[in-house]
Amino acid sequence: MKKERNILLIGQKRKLWELQHDIKDSLLNWIEKISGRIYNWAWDKRWNKRSQEEWIKGYNEWKKK
Repeated sequence: MKKERNILLIGQKRKLWELQHDIKDSLLNWIEKISGRIYNWAWDKRWNKRSQEEWIKGYNEWKKK
C-alpha cells in the first residue's frame, strides 16, 4: 500500500513541477512582450523626430575625432 501511495505522490509532484514550469514560461513570455513594446515606444520617442541628414552629419563629425 505504501509503495502505491508513493507512486501517486511522485506523479503529483511531476504534474505540479510541469504546472509551475508552464506558469513561469507564460509569465516570462508576457514580460518579454511588454518589455519589447516599451522599448519600441521609448525608441520612437527618442529618435523619431530626428532627421537622417542631421544624424549623418553628427556621425561624420564624431568619426573625424
